[in-house]
Amino acid sequence: MVPFDRLVIVSYKEARRNARRSVALAQEKTRQELVNELESTAGKKNVYRVAKQRAKSRQDMVGVNCVKDAKGKVLVENDQVKEEWRKYMEKLLNEENTWDNATTCEKVEGSCELIRRHEILKAVKNDEER
Repeated sequence: MVPFDRLVIVSYKEARRNARRSVALAQEKTRQELVNELESTAGKKNVYRVAKQRAKSRQDMVGVNCVKDAKGKVLVENDQVKEEWRKYMEKLLNEENTWDNATTCEKVEGSCELIRRHEILKAVKNDEER
């Protein structure tokens, strides 16, 4: 008799294999439709467009092209964009935040308690049971 866990694993692997096969067949069908479209007379004009789209979709986005300054003016020059980001970060990191003293904490003094190995094992076991 095969254990229950073994049956679950076997059925999972079979389902995963079937899913991958279905995805591969769908992708092949889509590729074949694209090839048929590109081989037609109207599609031959679109070959360069499709190639350009695919090349562009594979490129990494590097940086931000434009940003607005405090006055709402759009900045596109790389140096201007960097300067605006520098100003923004400087303002963000240097502004004072008001403290409402709503949160109270007790002060803890002295050495901290050591965490024992059996405490860790107990916590992990409790976490696995959830």
